Amino acid sequence: MVLARAWRAGCALALVASLAGWPQAVWGQSGQAAAEPDARIAELRHLVVSDPASGHQRELGMLLGTSGRFAEAYALLRPWFEGNPRDVPTGLAAAFCAERLERLAEVEEILALLPPDLPQRQLIAGRVKLQRQQTQEGIRLLEEVLPGAAGALRADILKTLAEAYVAAGRSGDAARLLAELQPSLAIALQISRAHYKAGDSASALRSLRPFEGEIRRADDPLLSARAARHWGHLLLLSGELGAAAERLEFARQLDGADRETLRLLGLALNGIGRREEAARVLKRFSELYAAEPLNSVLDEQIGVGYDDPTLKVIQQAAEARANGDLALAASLLEREADLATADPRIPVARARLALETGELEQAAALLRRAVELSGIEVPPEITAAVAALERVDGVSEAKSLLDRLLP
Repeated sequence: MVLARAWRAGCALALVASLAGWPQAVWGQSGQAAAEPDARIAELRHLVVSDPASGHQRELGMLLGTSGRFAEAYALLRPWFEGNPRDVPTGLAAAFCAERLERLAEVEEILALLPPDLPQRQLIAGRVKLQRQQTQEGIRLLEEVLPGAAGALRADILKTLAEAYVAAGRSGDAARLLAELQPSLAIALQISRAHYKAGDSASALRSLRPFEGEIRRADDPLLSARAARHWGHLLLLSGELGAAAERLEFARQLDGADRETLRLLGLALNGIGRREEAARVLKRFSELYAAEPLNSVLDEQIGVGYDDPTLKVIQQAAEARANGDLALAASLLEREADLATADPRIPVARARLALETGELEQAAALLRRAVELSGIEVPPEITAAVAALERVDGVSEAKSLLDRLLP
C-alpha cells in the first residue's frame, strides 16, 4: 500500500469532515427530516412520477438531503431551483449538495443566483474557498459574516471557521471559537484536537475529561471510538502508557477494524512490556493495512468525521517547501515531531526537507528513524531512498522517491 494515497486522501478528508451534515441554519424548517423518512421518500417518489410539475420534487430533494443522499437530492433540487429562482432555501440546499459532491464550479454558479448579502450564502462561499485551499480568503469571508450570525447559523460558521484556523496554523484561535458552542462530546473532541495542534496537550486532555462517562456509555459508538482513540494518543505522547493502552483497548472494542487504533494500541502495549499482545495487535494492523482497499476505508470514515491533524501539517510543510519557505516548513515539522513522536510520516517529511537543504546525512538518519517507527512492512520508497543516498549521484532519485509519499 502506497502512503502517498493515504496522505493525499487524508488531507481532503479532514476538510470534508468539517462540511458534514445538513445544517438546519442553512435549510430551515423545510430541510427537517420526516418522522419516518424512508416511508415518506417512497411515497414522494411515486408522487413525483405521477405529477412532475408539483412541489413534491422539491420536498423529495430536501428529504433526501437530510438523509445524506446528496447526489439524489442535488439531481432534484438544482433543476427545481433553475425553474424557481426566487426559491432561496432550495438554492441554498442545492449549493450545499453540490459542495458535498465537490462540484465547486456548480456551487459558484448557484451562489451567483442567490442574494449576495445572504449570510448562509457567504457561509457556503467560504467553505468553497477552503475546499479550493484558498484558506485566507475563506477565513475572511467567514469572519465577515460571523458577528451578525446567531443560533444555528452561528454554530455552523464557528465550526467551519475553527477548521480553517487549524489549517492556517491558528489552532489556539480555533479552540477559543469552539468553546462558545454548546458542550458536547463531538465539540469537545474538536476542541481537544485544536489544542493538540497548538501544542497544548494538557488542555487537549482537559477538554475530554468531562466527557469520559459519555465516551464509555458509547451511545454513539463511532464517536466514542474516535474520542477514545484520540485520548489514548494524547496519553501515549505524554508517556502515560498504561492509561493509553486502556483507552485504546476500549476504542478497539468499539471499532476493531480501525487501523490507527490498532497501531497506537500496539505501541502502547509494547511500551508497558506486553509484547506478545502488542505483536498480535500489530499483526492484525498489518493484515488490515495490506488487505483492505485504502479508498474504501477512507470513504467509510468520511461519514464519521475522520480527521488527521498530522497529515495537515505535512501538507502545509510541503506547500511551504514548494513556495521556497524552507524555514516555515522546518518549523512546522519540528513542532509536529515533538507532538507525534511515534508517527513515521514526520521523519519522512523532514528527510525530504533535509534533501532540499543539502543535509544528506541528516536525511538518511531521518529515513532510518522512519523505518524504525513503521513497525510493519516499510514502504519500498523509503528503503530505496536510503539506498540511493549511499550513492554520490543518488540525491535526485531519493527526492523523487520521497515525493511519491508526500502530498
